[in-house]
Amino acid sequence: MSRPILLTAAALAAAGLFPAEATAAKRKVPGQYETIQAAVDASVPGDVVLLSAGTYHETVDLLGVEDLTIRGKGKVVVESPPPAMPEGGEVPPTIFTVVGGGAIRLERLTIRDGLTGLDVKGAYGVEVDDCVFVDCVTGVRIEASAACRVRDSRTVRGTTGVRLVGTNGCHVEGTRVKDVVNDGISVSGLQNTVSNCRVDGGTQSGVRVGRIGEATEGTLVVGVRIRKAPGIAIRVTDGALFTTIVDASIVGAGQEGIQVQSGTAGHVLADNVVRKTGHHGLLLGGEELLVSGNRVEKAGDCGVRVLSDGDHGSYVANRIRKSAAEGLQVFGTGNSFHGNRVRKSGGPDLDDQTAPGANVFSDNVFGSGG
Repeated sequence: MSRPILLTAAALAAAGLFPAEATAAKRKVPGQYETIQAAVDASVPGDVVLLSAGTYHETVDLLGVEDLTIRGKGKVVVESPPPAMPEGGEVPPTIFTVVGGGAIRLERLTIRDGLTGLDVKGAYGVEVDDCVFVDCVTGVRIEASAACRVRDSRTVRGTTGVRLVGTNGCHVEGTRVKDVVNDGISVSGLQNTVSNCRVDGGTQSGVRVGRIGEATEGTLVVGVRIRKAPGIAIRVTDGALFTTIVDASIVGAGQEGIQVQSGTAGHVLADNVVRKTGHHGLLLGGEELLVSGNRVEKAGDCGVRVLSDGDHGSYVANRIRKSAAEGLQVFGTGNSFHGNRVRKSGGPDLDDQTAPGANVFSDNVFGSGG
């Protein structure tokens, strides 16, 4: 009896009996395609759309697109088309829209004059690398998406620089935000990271973690630099849980350096430097905080204020000096304070507003010893 012959899909394709996948290609604009959208529509997974230097007046929709790179070569600007009503009154369009799909990469582009420079919904693995967003109401907005990344990019002017909305495992890293009027970087969702970013001036919040109605847990904020934000440099708010803020450098915030609002819990603030704030250096509500190794200098009000719901926290080895009012002011209970050093305050170095024994103090130095 003869054996059956087994043919692989590759062998069938070679014999012309089974269709082979289209070969990934580099699609050039404007060399091969007149518009970016035309090149996107012609692409298959793995393709690269290469944009020659120049200005492109168009919007680009990537709906269900998988595994596509759009890369600029030279100075490439993608901006909104001229308005139908030149006298004004129209809302600008979103420049790049991603819905569904994933593994889309934008590289070395300047994106300008959009309602949103890049708007991502329900996608995975979208990456923005070395891009600049200028005069967009929101530079980058990523919603209900996972494993996306904004890396080594910039947003200049507008309302919000980068906004993560209900995302999971997304990263904003090495990115600079300058002169936006609301939040520099705003994050909600699960296990997101903001690392080694810089926010300069013009912001209500340099970095905001949490937002009403958006579950937020496990955010990591590490190595951020915030300069001259007229509002709050880093704000943790609206029910956020288990945020870690480490190695931040904050200078010249108009209000608080770091604010943890009531109704939050389980945060870690470690090894941050906060200098020259308009109000408090650290304003801390919420339960079960670990506040360790921070340095607060020249706060315009209290160096560190623990609010009345700031209960059951641990404050270890912090350095607070030259506060305009109290150095350390405590309203919460059930906290432990160990190895802190507070000195040269305009008011009392320690102002404990709680009943005797409501908190535990050990091996702290108040008012002397450098």
